[in-house]
Amino acid sequence: MATLEWNKEKWDSQYNWQLKGEEWSSSWRNSEAQWFSSLYPRIHRFIGCGNILEIASGYGRWSKFLIEYASSNFRGVDLSGECVDYCNANLKSPNASFILNDGTSLEDVSDIKYDFVFSFDSLVHVNPDVLEKYISQIIPLLNTNGTCFIHHSNFGSIIEKGGINNQHRGYTHIRDQSTSAKIVRDLVLKHKGRILCQEIIDWGGGEAIDCLTVFSKEGAYPNYVEKQMTNKHFMTEAKIIKNYHSQYCIF
Repeated sequence: MATLEWNKEKWDSQYNWQLKGEEWSSSWRNSEAQWFSSLYPRIHRFIGCGNILEIASGYGRWSKFLIEYASSNFRGVDLSGECVDYCNANLKSPNASFILNDGTSLEDVSDIKYDFVFSFDSLVHVNPDVLEKYISQIIPLLNTNGTCFIHHSNFGSIIEKGGINNQHRGYTHIRDQSTSAKIVRDLVLKHKGRILCQEIIDWGGGEAIDCLTVFSKEGAYPNYVEKQMTNKHFMTEAKIIKNYHSQYCIF
């Protein structure tokens, strides 16, 4: 289990940020190809709004895109002082700011309500206790039809089924092994939110070890029917993007 202490030490003092996080988009070729071909199609209905909050923004791999869609305020929080300092220095915008937090608190960005809250490729490393702390704060911070999109571990469901199979070659990708899609769904409901969609996905192996969860407040989107799906072709999609879509991103 990756603790808060582990995360802070890993990303604030041990990790070499020379590639600014682009190394994690290499399966798509780069972050631009990944954003427009993989992430944007999943979240396009929710962005282009007033206030956006990003949790665990790192070196701004996604912030640089999200800032353009926030007409009023963009806020990014991260527990790494190095990351926060880099983003404030290099992603300057009149409506954007990056704030250091302790890995669980949103107190310093709670002065406004948000239309969209986003976290991708970061909260996969945290346990249900951390996720609950974030979820319990996110839901009250959402506007009436505000929406949250978070990428988290589903490794707990693999453990429940007896562990990883040979297809996965033992790789855990530092996922928290106690978190699952069901646990996160239950946490959202516990704190008076509603699930819009959960897409359980693979990540570099045969098992669906991750999940993309989209949620809002109780009463939001009253005519929307909750979607639950398992997609074991997420990394096949990445290969297609790298081989074809990304060719349009390298001029």
